[in-house]
Amino acid sequence: MKIVGQMVVGAGEADRWLDLSLKEFARLCDDAVIVTCNATDKEKKLIKSYGFWTYEDNREWGRYQPDIKTDLLRKILGLQPRYILVLDGDETVPTLDREILELLATQRTSIYLYVVNLWNDEGHYAKALSFWNVRGYNPNASSDTQFLRKPVHCGNAPPYYYNQSAKESYVPHILLHRGLMLPHDRARKVERYRVYDPHAIHKGKQYYDSLSSLGDGSVYSEEEVQEKLKSEIAKL
Repeated sequence: MKIVGQMVVGAGEADRWLDLSLKEFARLCDDAVIVTCNATDKEKKLIKSYGFWTYEDNREWGRYQPDIKTDLLRKILGLQPRYILVLDGDETVPTLDREILELLATQRTSIYLYVVNLWNDEGHYAKALSFWNVRGYNPNASSDTQFLRKPVHCGNAPPYYYNQSAKESYVPHILLHRGLMLPHDRARKVERYRVYDPHAIHKGKQYYDSLSSLGDGSVYSEEEVQEKLKSEIAKL
């Protein structure tokens, strides 16, 4: 089974957690296609050190995100993958291994992982900001390659893959997101959304406000969170 990674990388990510995310592709995928968007030579060099396919698309991210991702998927299809794993350059999937991923890929058109937003440090998370999201999908299940036409929050796959039922797509596995962990990163995110979604059209205002207002976060235990996921899925 051929599994290919999908990622968009911007400037500054090589100085944060990009290496951790690339290691996940190396561990779980046969290959990856990574588009750099206004990235620096540091990001490009790190990606090439892993031997993954990469190219540049320097259109403005906050305006052309769905087009950048649509073009990325079309390039990935040239590798004829059986399944696609989607990660950002600040994410890891600690409860997945190759055997589990292959099994899920044979059973499900798309898989929703539970996104845990780490908060202030790796021992805490923002429970109110953690949610299910598509992070794996079978690109052969639909001819649709167009991502949702929203400048921000356009998804990680075309809409078809978001329209699978929870019972058929939710899996009890965790995606750790570090992009909101540090206060200065949260401040940058708030500013980005202020520019590209000033009226909170593409995401609720409550979400944006939470980026600035949440306190210390909840204690994070991978085992406890995964048990809760299993319990929740059993009720579907």
